Amino acid sequence: MIITISGNPGAGDTTAADMLGKELNYEVIKVGEIYKKLAKEKELEPDQLWEQQEKNPEKLKEFHKELDQKQKKIAKEKENIVINGKLSAHHIPNADLKILLTADIKERAKRILMRKKLGRKKYAEKVDEEKAQKDEEKELSQKKLKKQIEKIKKREKKEKQHWEKIYEYNYLEDREKYDYVIDTTNKRPSEAVEEIKKRIKQVKDE
Repeated sequence: MIITISGNPGAGDTTAADMLGKELNYEVIKVGEIYKKLAKEKELEPDQLWEQQEKNPEKLKEFHKELDQKQKKIAKEKENIVINGKLSAHHIPNADLKILLTADIKERAKRILMRKKLGRKKYAEKVDEEKAQKDEEKELSQKKLKKQIEKIKKREKKEKQHWEKIYEYNYLEDREKYDYVIDTTNKRPSEAVEEIKKRIKQVKDE
């Protein structure tokens, strides 16, 4: 079974993909990690690669084609995988289940700030504990929160412009490609994963 999980920054798609993969004993493929690997091969940091490509739209297009082909190749060669990537539902239309996670931008900003503070690994361990999450949130200043919201908006605007030029596709607005959309604003990761597992059962039973 091939499952794709996409989501906007802070929606919890990577955490959900990791948890689901562990529970189902499925391999988790992260497109973001493939991107970092390709950047490393070019002896660049991911941000440097992005900046370079912005100056040259054709290079940006070529790089994304390379990234897309790697994604498609993995989907053809492997079984029982979870693919975590913003455009995975678009590039792997034959996936058995295509999920999109969304959340309120303020909630997403909180999560990103908490993840930065605790580190990804520790955050992933604590994020499902309601009390721990609330305690950490209390320490977030409104100034930091506002700044993070602006960063998210800027990033999403940039991604939207690039991907619409390359693919004529907006992964957040063109939702007909997804089988199921989950709003995680008021959900813990385990709750989102349980919803996905219910959908998996439905697909298998059909």
